[in-house]
Amino acid sequence: MLIIEKAYNVTLIEYANMANKPIFNLSELFLKNVTPQKNLNPLKQLQEMVWQLQKLKNSMGTTQSLLDITSERETKNSLFPAITFLFTFEGMYLSCLNSVIYLLICFGHDLYDPIRKNPYIHSPEEIAEVSVELKFRFLEEHQLKAIVLRDSQFIRNKIAHNEFKCQNGSSIITLNVKKDHKIVEKDYHISSELALLADYSYNIVIQLEALINTLSQQNEVFYKQA
Repeated sequence: MLIIEKAYNVTLIEYANMANKPIFNLSELFLKNVTPQKNLNPLKQLQEMVWQLQKLKNSMGTTQSLLDITSERETKNSLFPAITFLFTFEGMYLSCLNSVIYLLICFGHDLYDPIRKNPYIHSPEEIAEVSVELKFRFLEEHQLKAIVLRDSQFIRNKIAHNEFKCQNGSSIITLNVKKDHKIVEKDYHISSELALLADYSYNIVIQLEALINTLSQQNEVFYKQA
């Protein structure tokens, strides 16, 4: 599989576990599992995807600024990297997933949310409103588990609900986790987790751009021959 190097300049520490480094090929995963229906012309939607992609690329600057500030303050207190982690998950990462989901919808794969009055999701705005869990399951069902970060979701939930402890003078946060039917405390190096989350997000943006270009070229040929 293709490994995209870091697409940004950041001084955050390397991952505690290098086995977690983002390794996935979005084009390979998508093209292997997704085929447009004969009666579906996704070219118009792909133009919408180009616009969505540009919004993602623009937001990278804001995320980068936060990462730079965080790298300067991470050794003083873990609260700032924790907040930056939440911002990056809710902003950059979920926006990336929303774009991939919209691309799947463009190619005829239905996203269904039973709690909505109109349960079928069609637009980027509607995708943004559905739960993270539904998005994760949809991507996993379409063989895109490689970009689903459930550990990051767990950390995000704890931070969002203020269920964590900061440690002064370090970038460690402590969370309560279940282990052997008991609640125990577990330390997380939040700067390392943040670096991983940012890397995944930027990798998705880079690979999504290449995938959209490939799909646009393929479908132009496909519908001219149809």
